[in-house]
This record gives sequence, structure tokens and C-alpha cells, in this order.
Amino acid sequence: MVSGLLSFGLGILFAATQDMKQSLFTLFRISQLTGVLFIFAGVLSNLLSKYPALLPVSLNINCGCIVTAAIAACMISIDLAQWNPENDLHLRMEVLELCVLGLEVLLSVILCVWYFKETRAKSP
Repeated sequence: MVSGLLSFGLGILFAATQDMKQSLFTLFRISQLTGVLFIFAGVLSNLLSKYPALLPVSLNINCGCIVTAAIAACMISIDLAQWNPENDLHLRMEVLELCVLGLEVLLSVILCVWYFKETRAKSP
């Protein structure tokens, strides 16, 4: 959930300081999208202790987050392939966002594996 806040904050920073057509990262608002999705997934994961019936919903949200993060990583990689010294600071922040996405994906994969094991253990 905290990494989602970081992603969202980076997206706001990019939206305020970078021209819309400078990168795919800004054009498609990748950071805000992934940030909101991971915040939502984190909130749902935290609610699982009180409401175990949310397990299938949380599993689906986390799988969706993984897919969205993979697409976002591809778009960031395209921006990084077109590295321009004029945008050095912005591209370094895109590398930071790529690292945050990697962390978010790792956590989502771990949660999905745990959720999958939990649903298999509870099914007869």
C-alpha cells in the first residue's frame, strides 16, 4: 500500500513537471494508475483478516495489478530505450518507478501464491 502511495506521488510529480508528449510514462499516467491499483490491493489485503470472504476478490485484484505492472514496465522500458540527456532527471525517476514496480510485483506474486494455497487448503 505504501509503495502505491510512492507510485502515485511520482506520477503527480511527473504530471506537474513534464510535457505530456515527452514520454509514455506521462502520456498514459502509468504511475497514477499503478499507484491507485496497488493502494486498492493493499487495502483489500488488509481487510482479509476481518472479512475472509474477500479472498477471491483480493486474488483477482492482485493478479490484475501484476498484469498492469508488467505493461507499465514495458512502457517505461521503451522510454528508457530512448534516453535523452536533456531528460536525465526524469528518466532517473522512471528508473526509480521501475524499481518500485518490481517491488510491487514481487509482493503481489507472493500474496497470490499465499492466496492460492489458502483457497486450495479450504476447498474440499
